[in-house]
Amino acid sequence: MAEAEQGELEQGDLLDGAGSFRDRCELVSWARPFHDVFGEWLWERKDRLPGMLVIVPTGQSGRRIRQNLADRGGVLAPRVRMPGYLLESGDSASDSIEILAWVELLEGVSDWSVFSEAFPNPPVGEGSGWALGLAKSLVEVRVSLLSVGLTIQQAASRMRGTVDHGRWEDLAVLEKEVERLLQGWEQTSRSRLAAEGTFRWDEGIEEVVIAGVPDLPPAVVRVLEGCPRRVRVLVAGDDRADFDEWGRPLAQWAEREIAWPQEGSVTLASDARDQAEKAVAKVAEGGRPSDKVAMGSADEGVTRELVRAFGEQGWPVYDPGSRRVPALVGWLSAWRSYLLRQGVSQVMDLLGFPATGALVGGKRAQRAVSLSRLRDQYLVRSKEDLERARVEIEKQRECLGEEEERVRSALTRTLRDMELSLETMESLEQCLQRFMRDGFHKGMAELLPYVDREDEAAVADWLEETANLALEVKRGHAFWLEFLLSCLGSQVVSAPQGRVLDVHGWLELFYEPGEHLVVCGLNEGKVPAHG
Repeated sequence: MAEAEQGELEQGDLLDGAGSFRDRCELVSWARPFHDVFGEWLWERKDRLPGMLVIVPTGQSGRRIRQNLADRGGVLAPRVRMPGYLLESGDSASDSIEILAWVELLEGVSDWSVFSEAFPNPPVGEGSGWALGLAKSLVEVRVSLLSVGLTIQQAASRMRGTVDHGRWEDLAVLEKEVERLLQGWEQTSRSRLAAEGTFRWDEGIEEVVIAGVPDLPPAVVRVLEGCPRRVRVLVAGDDRADFDEWGRPLAQWAEREIAWPQEGSVTLASDARDQAEKAVAKVAEGGRPSDKVAMGSADEGVTRELVRAFGEQGWPVYDPGSRRVPALVGWLSAWRSYLLRQGVSQVMDLLGFPATGALVGGKRAQRAVSLSRLRDQYLVRSKEDLERARVEIEKQRECLGEEEERVRSALTRTLRDMELSLETMESLEQCLQRFMRDGFHKGMAELLPYVDREDEAAVADWLEETANLALEVKRGHAFWLEFLLSCLGSQVVSAPQGRVLDVHGWLELFYEPGEHLVVCGLNEGKVPAHG
């Protein structure tokens, strides 16, 4: 490392405390990739890493930093989190609990005319699931306000004098009731804690480092201002005067001119597929190995095409933002349908999932084929239909003469299908009876090892979170299943074997050390307003 750069990296080490503007912010080299500069900065302080909390802009940038440290050698890694971590507290209610509180409140409203500004068309008679969807939307509103440290009530105060003030006032009244309901459950919402600037600092945290976060939310700043530990903000730039005390660029930083690279070019494309094909051509033309290429995309559609196009050329590419729905979600949806009606169609749907095999004693494929054959031939729709059809077939077989052996053999095969199908129906009925016997949470906990052995969807944590509230909220199994399904989010797709390149978002590119930068997806509506 050059001496000048080393001096920049050491700047601030002689100053302690998070009190002053000069103490908090530390300028590091802008001339080299932040991924490398920050990795060196951390490595030089490897003895302090176990007590360090590092705040990075995204999950992917955190993974890159951990990998950087692992590549340098064995060391205890720091805690790496995103800014939203500082708005959470171990004492706050989870999103699931808050959604449940909103559902209870909304379904208990008897006179919607009181909230006519927010709900000009009262959500009455919209079925049993209307409150769940509306509750999730209201929680999302609160999460959006959380980044600036506001509750709905505080937002309503700021909207005074606008045409939407009445709507916000109605929502604020509902929010107040939700907070009262949560308090009765001995819970406190994250919004309330964030508005108070409350955060419980772990005793193991000795210092906080903000690394490459271009725009810290005001609520996070408020928490950091009350931090009892040393707080340091690392900023990559040339002039300290271009940034405020939290490393956020000032107006002059955005107005500066950046020289166009010697090899730079802009290529127009007709659609996402065309962009991906031209990106492949540009990388091939540059002739650099994959570890020297940095690729970013602002459009998910383009990202998918990049993964496809590069993969076809022998470059396995990974999109860290790609997500998938857990397999358990499909099974739970089928199980909920079966809970409401134990018909042949519902059983067929369950047999379509491998998880059902353990519940019926194996032979899932044979059971599915047998039941499907009977449904097509005899139009059976329930267990009773199967039993009636079996009686009729047995009578037909008894009436056959010795010369009708072929017909007898066919009826015998059909009876075997009947027996296997009835066994399947009875096995699932027994599972359902056990599931319904002792309440939803206990029934689901007993079922989980059969249908999701690895607890891929983290249902066990959800059951633990909501178990105590089942005593307060008198709901049936169908509601709890629907509620559980609404809380199961998508999961990050694992990186493919032998991947050579990642497609990064805007904020991750700051952590990408590649020399050849390819940026795609600069489409209308996709480019960040302040990018």
